[in-house]
Amino acid sequence: MKNYTKVAQKQFDQVKTENLNANNKDTVATFNGKLDAQNMPVKSLSRQKMENGKIISTSTVNRYGFSWLGQSQDYHFVRRWTTYEGGNDISLPIYTFDLYNKEWRSGWNNATEIHSSFADFTLDFIGESGMLHGCADINFRHGTDIMADNNNVHVEFSDGWWTRWGIFVNDVLVAETNKLYPRLENIMLPYKIPCGSQPIRIELKWQTVTTNPNPELQVTTEPYSRMEIYGLSIWCCNTRR
Repeated sequence: MKNYTKVAQKQFDQVKTENLNANNKDTVATFNGKLDAQNMPVKSLSRQKMENGKIISTSTVNRYGFSWLGQSQDYHFVRRWTTYEGGNDISLPIYTFDLYNKEWRSGWNNATEIHSSFADFTLDFIGESGMLHGCADINFRHGTDIMADNNNVHVEFSDGWWTRWGIFVNDVLVAETNKLYPRLENIMLPYKIPCGSQPIRIELKWQTVTTNPNPELQVTTEPYSRMEIYGLSIWCCNTRR
């Protein structure tokens, strides 16, 4: 639905306060259905006249997911977590990604590539014209390494290691964390972006480094690091125009 301004703005015209107020007032009124307390009789709208939302399960063998379809907004959710989908103790990771022996890129890596059990960890749905907003929950640990140099002095390799997570909507980065240095933590990453009526795919991606922060130290082997995944989840609310 296209909103037309009440007062047209022309080039080189003076911008007046009433012009801006009138245009904004009409725009807000349009989104509110141009209804106020005087437009509807008391108790004219009851719960019985409203259609219930529909819940559709999108769960698979390795993930839990669902879609809730309402009248003005839809919710979509996907999760891969230790306490449910992982089937493990809460203190154990779902999967430990070996950053030294496994293949990964220096740029963005898709969470679906961590392991075959993460292959379906995407949020796919048909979006309605309006807004997408939601949040990703990331519970992980990128550890440090302690090694011995040529003089048998133990050195901790950690200060230069970091991990960054990002949310991609249809291959476009819409939100990202800062550099997260080695520790076990839970990250909440919110996002918000307008969308049209089109297929939507929301993905979680990561990037990291495992370099030696001090080149003057002489060690006999390469630094070893692992990334432990305890839980990943994404939810999205699609608010219609």
